Amino acid sequence: MAGETSIKEVIAFPKNSFAVSPMDQCPNEVDEKQLKEIHIRIVPKE
Repeated sequence: MAGETSIKEVIAFPKNSFAVSPMDQCPNEVDEKQLKEIHIRIVPKE
């Protein structure tokens, strides 16, 4: 792994120990406006 001791040093978007990406706070919740902008609709399971 490129001589590093942690995989976090060589992957493009590493997660911290809480499984959150420090660059974009992913995973996170989005609001309805954001979903509409990219034409995504959430349909609840029956």
